Amino acid sequence: GPSIDQVTELYIKPKTQTAGGMSWALMRHPQGLRCDAVAVHSWNQDFFEFIEEIRKLWPKDADHLFLYFLSCPQLAGSSETSLHEVQLTSALDTARYMLIASSVQE
Repeated sequence: GPSIDQVTELYIKPKTQTAGGMSWALMRHPQGLRCDAVAVHSWNQDFFEFIEEIRKLWPKDADHLFLYFLSCPQLAGSSETSLHEVQLTSALDTARYMLIASSVQE
C-alpha cells in the first residue's frame, strides 16, 4: 500500500490546502479534541499496516489519537516547526497512552 508520506502528499495536503491550510485534525474538529493517545509513525511506513497495528494496540478507554501527519499543518514551512513541537508536546502532556506500531520492511 501507500506510505504515510504518500498519503500525506497525495491526499492530506490537497484536501487541507483547499480548506484553508490547517491540519487535517482541525479541519475535521475545529474545536479540538482532548488527546488520549499518541502514536509514533515513520513517514515511509505502509499506511494500511500502520492503521491495522494501531487498531490492535488501541486502549479500550481511549477516544482520541494524536498522529503527527494528521494533527500538524503539513503545508507549513520550516518556520512553523516550533508550532509543531508545541502541538506534539501538548499531546504528550495529556495523553495517557503512547502507541508504537512496528514497521514491516520488505
